[in-house]
Amino acid sequence: MIVRIGKSKDILNVLRYNQNKVKACEASILYLHKVAYPLYKVEDLSVYFQRYFQAYLLKNISTQRPVRHISLNPHPKDKLSDKELLLIAKTYMAKVNLKNQPYIVYKHFDLKRIHIHIATIAVNLWGKKIEKLYDYSHAHNACREITKEFGLTGYQKKDKGYKRFLLDIVNHAEFSVYDQINSVVCTLPKHYLFTSFKKYNALLSLFNVQAIKSKSKDHVFYVALDKNKNKASNIFSCHRFDLVVDEDFLKSHYNKSTQLRVDKTSELSELKKMIQAYFKQSKSFSEFKKLLKNQGINLVELSNKLKKDFVFISHELKVVFNFKKLSQKLNSKHNSYFNTLRKKIENPLKNLVLQRYNQSQKEYKALQSHESFNFLEDFMLESNQSSFVCFFNYLLSGPSFDMQEKQFEDSIKKKKKKSKSKYLV
Repeated sequence: MIVRIGKSKDILNVLRYNQNKVKACEASILYLHKVAYPLYKVEDLSVYFQRYFQAYLLKNISTQRPVRHISLNPHPKDKLSDKELLLIAKTYMAKVNLKNQPYIVYKHFDLKRIHIHIATIAVNLWGKKIEKLYDYSHAHNACREITKEFGLTGYQKKDKGYKRFLLDIVNHAEFSVYDQINSVVCTLPKHYLFTSFKKYNALLSLFNVQAIKSKSKDHVFYVALDKNKNKASNIFSCHRFDLVVDEDFLKSHYNKSTQLRVDKTSELSELKKMIQAYFKQSKSFSEFKKLLKNQGINLVELSNKLKKDFVFISHELKVVFNFKKLSQKLNSKHNSYFNTLRKKIENPLKNLVLQRYNQSQKEYKALQSHESFNFLEDFMLESNQSSFVCFFNYLLSGPSFDMQEKQFEDSIKKKKKKSKSKYLV
């Protein structure tokens, strides 16, 4: 088992970190000591829990960082229950002389290796430092004693039974992220040709790893990425790995890559022609990416604030290269190629569909009965219904007759006839 200790001033930050994990279903509260769980709904639990630590912190005299954020990490081989984890937490707090302090035990399962976080303070009710303040050496001694008492497997620097990871995509949730990154960093420069730091990062991104240049010229750091390409692990120095891939090593590799790429110029030119042909026949960006992937070529998108850059990686030739003509078309500013292509294909179909729809609507309206005759729909056959509806729709849509006007016209006609009969006599 390994222990890690974080010292800080503010207990609220520690509580919020753990409570955010609980909200994200990546942790759970395992035990509360001298801290009560609320009986009613609370907007912010971390603020509520903070009240139980304030009495100790307000009387603090001289301790600059009284808050302690402890993480106890058992070996992944040890499959421990909640009761066993709680016993380990309690015995640890007793060994470091913090069993009478208020503390909260959280069980974290955001990684595949289950571990414990303890939020507490190292100041008593009178504001003084607790005797035998658990510094790092004292904490590690307590951990060794617990591993022996509970029969846990201890971490060793050189484990003979442990096999080194093969080249694979790094999973930050798996055990030993360091070994996974080590295998990637040590393997890739031996097999792939790349001529810049940007291309090197494009290659590493396929394995969920990112290289970061430090302010000092020679130093390079490495970090694991998650599925969304965000940083998801601790930062590892290049000097910790078996192969020291620092700035000097990369510069020498860039020179070697430029020399070796001369032998592959004809193959690269043919490959670029093939990529251009795929680009012309593809209907969308995702389809273009899939076509390339089927041929063993990865298209990596590197986005900056100003523009997007695209890098091609051929796994057959083991070369990372740029294609300037295509990258201009694929860039967000010049990305109207696929949109115009979509319009050409989709517009004729849309017009046909709209024409057919309008025709069917007209035919339906012609056969639709008037509201007054809705009661006949259940009693008439479909063949009779169509002729009946057409007839009555004609009558109802035809000219309307006003009875008063008709009587007036008839009276005028009668007067005309009478006048004519007088003259004839």
